[in-house]
Amino acid sequence: MVEPIRFFNRYTRALATEQIFGEKWLRFAYENPLGRASVWLLARRKWFSAYYGLKMNKRRSALKPECRPIASDPRTAVLPADGRHLAFPDVDAADGFYVKGVKFTLAELLG
Repeated sequence: MVEPIRFFNRYTRALATEQIFGEKWLRFAYENPLGRASVWLLARRKWFSAYYGLKMNKRRSALKPECRPIASDPRTAVLPADGRHLAFPDVDAADGFYVKGVKFTLAELLG
């Protein structure tokens, strides 16, 4: 049995278990030899990417506004990408910032 992903919830000040959409499929695709072979044989091919792109461009695949509401408060940070985001209380005091395993200074990150 694979351990669930746990994180510290700073609001409840307790450990919580992360719920992952499609977790069974993702675990099969990346943790099972047959799943990894399937990803290599199918998903990493140009024809699959073209098919999936066409499918996602159809009207029925569009996200409805109520599915992912965007905060209207201008003091709220909106992160338009799925993923984990790390916040720093004081970016000037941070030692560096990592993006995909590469370390950047604040000046390098912002260009």
